[in-house]
Amino acid sequence: RYVDNGKVITTAAISAGIDGALHMVAKLQGFGHAKRVAYYMEYDNWTPGDGVLFGDNPYLIDKTEDEFLQYAGDYEFLNGSTLVVKRGTKGDLTAVVDGREVALFYGRGDQFFNGDGKYVLFKRDTTNKVSGFQLEDVGKPFKKKS
Repeated sequence: RYVDNGKVITTAAISAGIDGALHMVAKLQGFGHAKRVAYYMEYDNWTPGDGVLFGDNPYLIDKTEDEFLQYAGDYEFLNGSTLVVKRGTKGDLTAVVDGREVALFYGRGDQFFNGDGKYVLFKRDTTNKVSGFQLEDVGKPFKKKS
């Protein structure tokens, strides 16, 4: 699909060019950003890492399945509503509010972002358990109910 020698990325054909461009996004901005771009484009054919790499691998994720599940649960949200976070099918996590699903993509640490690129930062308590989250554009933190 593409070849990355560490300095130059080459591709052949149209869909391979898209794969190469997504690979470049992963290298420059991180794997989570590349997944967000592919999701936003509705490009379901992308197989991350489906190329020849002679440099750093941007597709390594430092979280296990169990570590993603620690974010799952019910959270307080705007106007007294509840936001439900679960393991995602299109993103790394899915947030559900009033029946509407929003994909959340892993960035690093406890930081995720949605399809619009807005950051969601999960908060931890003194025992290192996930206790809530904060949105980039809303200053108020929201507490985890369960």
